[in-house]
Amino acid sequence: MRCLDTNEDVEQRESARTALVASLKQFVGLEGDSADRVVNSLFVRQHPDGRYAKTTILDAGMLRVAAALFDHQETASRLATFIKLGVEERLTELLKLREQIAALEPDPSPEQSLAQTNVATSSADLAKLKHAFSVLLLAHLRLVRTISKEKPEMLRAGLRVADAGTIGPLLAQLKPYADTIYGPAAGKRDFTALATDLATVRMPEEFIRDSQIKTANISEDITGDRSLMDALENLACYMVARDWTDEMRKGLLKNGELNLSNGKPMGIRDDEHAKDILRSIVSRVNEIACGEYDMHLVPLLFEPRDRSTSKDEVGGEYSLETRDIYLNFDRVLRQELGGTPRLIGTLVHEITHAYQHALALGTTKHRVPPGVRDAGAIFDFNAANYAPAAVVALYPYRRQPMERHAHYVGYTVQRNLELALRARGAKRGLGDPLSEDRMMIVSAWTLSSTEPNPINPLESERDAMSRGAIFPRQPDTIPPWQRSANQPPSGQVTDEDDSS
Repeated sequence: MRCLDTNEDVEQRESARTALVASLKQFVGLEGDSADRVVNSLFVRQHPDGRYAKTTILDAGMLRVAAALFDHQETASRLATFIKLGVEERLTELLKLREQIAALEPDPSPEQSLAQTNVATSSADLAKLKHAFSVLLLAHLRLVRTISKEKPEMLRAGLRVADAGTIGPLLAQLKPYADTIYGPAAGKRDFTALATDLATVRMPEEFIRDSQIKTANISEDITGDRSLMDALENLACYMVARDWTDEMRKGLLKNGELNLSNGKPMGIRDDEHAKDILRSIVSRVNEIACGEYDMHLVPLLFEPRDRSTSKDEVGGEYSLETRDIYLNFDRVLRQELGGTPRLIGTLVHEITHAYQHALALGTTKHRVPPGVRDAGAIFDFNAANYAPAAVVALYPYRRQPMERHAHYVGYTVQRNLELALRARGAKRGLGDPLSEDRMMIVSAWTLSSTEPNPINPLESERDAMSRGAIFPRQPDTIPPWQRSANQPPSGQVTDEDDSS
């Protein structure tokens, strides 16, 4: 990854710090030394060169928070006053803001619904208070050296109300104190509270759009690769036929009933041959997805990391410790797991976890824009404070940022591949169409910056998939199944099964 602290970049951020101070004075109306105080308390970091220890530069991780102050001038004014207070006074101010927010939050009970329609305070006023609370809490955390008197509930409240522009930097500040908030990870951690809070995290709009484009590109590259699609259709047919006797297979092959859409008979002989084909397929998909994610290839393992682990326990998983993906071919070849579209969707789901990890570590090949960098901070917190499916309910498990994003990508690719295989004439091993709840996950991703927990189901698959940005290309673009062949598969999935 290209380092952020190159001489040129540092020089630019030195001047950017000065420009931010001037802009806050001119456009936000901060007077005297207030603009300087605000910038120094919240938006700068120490110069990376020890020779300039007293020099500060703009903190790249705070760019979106700084930009939002120009749209929230009341927050900027509050901030200028807030940073002059002592620790106890700052906590008192945060408590007052939290109480104001609680008083204005809509009451879901039916008896209160009529009364609340006449409340003069608009949702815009509530949004302003929430933004102010999250920014002031962020400033407080950057000013104090350790959390001591802050109650966990206040810190949780900041996480829950933070908007998409503030949540990344706020989680970066909260990460060292997760044990204080939720209990020690190795002890009695409150995973229910953790999952509930993570389900409210709003993702940056820029990252949502970027992920939609990347997902569509991955789908098009897979479905546009003729050799890969031929191999997938062949494997799909075998995944059905492998449950039949040899005599049945031979008879159906002889009668042409196991022919593929190109008229050729199914070419896979047995499980070992199928695994060879599968290695080629997953290696090619790995190349496509990692290329789109601008990261190095994820190592693929075909034997369990822990020899004591049963082969039937997992179809595949990404490891944060070893940064590789284990694939259980014996499990994923089972027809009941949903056919080749789901198999590939699951693999891309796990590669997406690797991409999230790369964003968290800053190991993508090139620099990422601010919104994607903020997403990396969100994934960094989530990776260190993950709510396993075994200890929390399914819905909050799926709604934590890492799973919300990976499920969106995996299910979208799965549906795109299923549609493409059906369009070319494939009939077997395609699995069931994407279920309604999974289509909801796809469609809800678009709303993830403002409604991380949408509760109203969409009426149709068309609505769900249009929000999910399936193949967002121009109408006159040639469909991927009509294109010329790309590179053939080079010779290396994971059954996420809602627990990866």
